[in-house]
Amino acid sequence: MTRRDLHTEPRWRLSGQPRRGLTVRPMGARGGAPIASAARRRTMWTCPQCGERFVSPNLWHSCGRYTRDALFQKSKPHVVRIFEKVARLARRCGPVRVYAQKTRIVIQARIRFLNGSPRKSLLIVGLLLPRGTTSPRFSRVEDYRSRQYVGCYLRLTSEDGVDGEVARWIRQAYRIGRQDHLT
Repeated sequence: MTRRDLHTEPRWRLSGQPRRGLTVRPMGARGGAPIASAARRRTMWTCPQCGERFVSPNLWHSCGRYTRDALFQKSKPHVVRIFEKVARLARRCGPVRVYAQKTRIVIQARIRFLNGSPRKSLLIVGLLLPRGTTSPRFSRVEDYRSRQYVGCYLRLTSEDGVDGEVARWIRQAYRIGRQDHLT
């Protein structure tokens, strides 16, 4: 089994059975706790340096204190308005946290599901979307080796680009951000 296979194979656990030794079976099968229920009950971990919250300890992030104003400092005013419109749509979905990182601004439900990377005259929006979602509007699609989702990126140059289709994608991404796919 290669290292890449470890990301696509189901999680396994050892279970002892009397007089038969150990058997290996998938998590959640016959008496084992389902993966989803364990993930839903887990409390969020808070980084001691920057105070951000994550689903697992020591999750990679650009640890530091960054501001939205500094992030959009070199951008034209319409880029800020594009992000504000995207953030409004995300907030309509339910409770979210919006915070700046080193090179992007992130929107997080339980996990980070949407981000915006400001440029001088456009905003690159990244969304976690269900696997198989396609559109000619995506400038890039990244495979995160997840069975449920991929990272899709769009380049928005005006507020008009944040339309009904983008709103639908944000709703889908929010459900992934809440980890609904694990239930």
